[in-house]
Amino acid sequence: DTVSVDTSPLTGEPIPRKYPGDHGDVILSGTTVVAGECYGRVIRTGEHTEIGNAQKEIMADKTVTVVSVFQKKIMLVVQILVSASFALV
Repeated sequence: DTVSVDTSPLTGEPIPRKYPGDHGDVILSGTTVVAGECYGRVIRTGEHTEIGNAQKEIMADKTVTVVSVFQKKIMLVVQILVSASFALV
């Protein structure tokens, strides 16, 4: 028996894939069975899935921050204004 699975959230392909097929028999998290019936067994959860791994990589990229020259100048102005307000109080 085969099932049709919409893998577009992961691959962007508009046409559902047939499982099992050339790409194996593992149906990934985030996909939807659009035709047929099957039983499944969860073998990975959380950051060990394809979507979880992508999320982990995105979060790792967000932790690296580059401060622009404009941001540095704004922070300098803010520090001067805060210092001046404390001096007046």
